[in-house]
Amino acid sequence: MTLLKVPFDNPSQPFVPLKEIRGKGGVDHMDNSGQYVLPDGTLDDRNIWRRETLNQGMNGKLVERFYVSPERSYVFKPLTNDATEDRELWVYQHILHLFPKIYPQLLASSGPGRGEQSWTIYEDIGPLRHEYSLQHALRVAKEMACWHSRPTTHWDGIPAIGPKPPIEQIASELLVRADEIIVVMKQMGISNRFLEDIRLVAEGQVFTGEKVLCHGDLHLGNYAETESGEIYILDWEHAHPNLPLWDLYHLIDMSHPLFPKQMTSADREAILNCYIDQTAALRGTQGNQNKDSFKQDYYLFAALFSLWMLLLIQGDLRQEITLWPKDKLLTQWEETSSNLMECLELLDAYKVESNYIDKTVNL
Repeated sequence: MTLLKVPFDNPSQPFVPLKEIRGKGGVDHMDNSGQYVLPDGTLDDRNIWRRETLNQGMNGKLVERFYVSPERSYVFKPLTNDATEDRELWVYQHILHLFPKIYPQLLASSGPGRGEQSWTIYEDIGPLRHEYSLQHALRVAKEMACWHSRPTTHWDGIPAIGPKPPIEQIASELLVRADEIIVVMKQMGISNRFLEDIRLVAEGQVFTGEKVLCHGDLHLGNYAETESGEIYILDWEHAHPNLPLWDLYHLIDMSHPLFPKQMTSADREAILNCYIDQTAALRGTQGNQNKDSFKQDYYLFAALFSLWMLLLIQGDLRQEITLWPKDKLLTQWEETSSNLMECLELLDAYKVESNYIDKTVNL
């Protein structure tokens, strides 16, 4: 689920804030938000000039742009995923105020503990472009290196669960469904030797590096460029501690039915190099010493995750009624298959070059 996908009807109209005050922890507040939200956590049409749907959450609730006048608009976001109750609010209050302004400002909220009636109001940053380009991805990778480098004390207390299982659990699920993945691998011309890599990951013998603060769901729909050329990172409700590879995979190789992109091996290398160099600069280390090992880990992570994604997409395609249109799912299947094959080719190349040893090198 993502914010702010629909442009203004009149994009030339500027965003004009209501009565806002600066709150603790750098979070902006709107001191008259009670005029616009009912006690049950829904918008009050009596004080709203116009409202429009931006998107629908997994639980059916709507993220909406609402206008309090023709010139003033905000974004209203109810709880759209029951598993992430209060998480995005916590991230805004405890973490994001430490970052540069790469996220929409939080202006008001229901506060924690409201359950299904919880809500947040954000500034409306206007029309956004969710189009892949290497330039945009490199900018996101640099910002990612920054939030990955934050001290762990800044995110003590954040839930440890992301939107999908940890990579070791994903690997274990693939082994349980070995008959299915062997069929897929055979169709794609993938050697059964990859099963050994999956087994090592499932046993926890590969990805043993430190965990960092991850956005958690950084696919193309969750970052975008504004009309002024700024990059915003959206939807922090899945933030959690995980390997850096988690965010990198979502940025580079994670597919989405509504936000297709064409990734290339050259772009992958460029994004990974950018991330490694930026991380090394922030930590005062020599990134070149670990580049190949880190990339080898990435390509294994990405290939394994993509194979798991193919099983999910395949399951969706078998359903008579699907969340996404089947033509979109077929496009996602093709994109994921291509990413899988390219990552396996790069993985094999790095294995040959480094005389593959099963270990993870930390940045």
